Amino acid sequence: MVGQVESTNANAEFGDVWDEMRDHAVACVFFADAAIESYANELFADAGKIFPPQFLAGLSALWGDIERRKSSIEKLEIALSLKDKPKLDHKSPLVKAMKVAGRLRNELTHFKPEWSHEPDKHASLSKDLEGYFDRSP
Repeated sequence: MVGQVESTNANAEFGDVWDEMRDHAVACVFFADAAIESYANELFADAGKIFPPQFLAGLSALWGDIERRKSSIEKLEIALSLKDKPKLDHKSPLVKAMKVAGRLRNELTHFKPEWSHEPDKHASLSKDLEGYFDRSP
């Protein structure tokens, strides 16, 4: 939708169009990260059907801490470990994309301004986002 709004308004002056594109882009980031997190959480919600029985009591006792303190990627890693499956390849493009989507969502949700002459965190995130989006003309 961002691309559609952008192309429809290619010759428009900078204004309300920006708000519409921003809103669609932010919603997309939130939805993508929420989908990853909900999938990870669903694995544990269906623990009785997914994980070996010997792990269920421990999972029940630990789930509160796992849910509050672990990222979506960490939850997926725990699920893979409980299923005796290989770990995620943290160098794979998919896992990198999942991680940077989570970072971007966190920055949008918990935004903390940086001084323009000290753009450390924002510059780092911008660099990590390179290649995932086409630049706007």
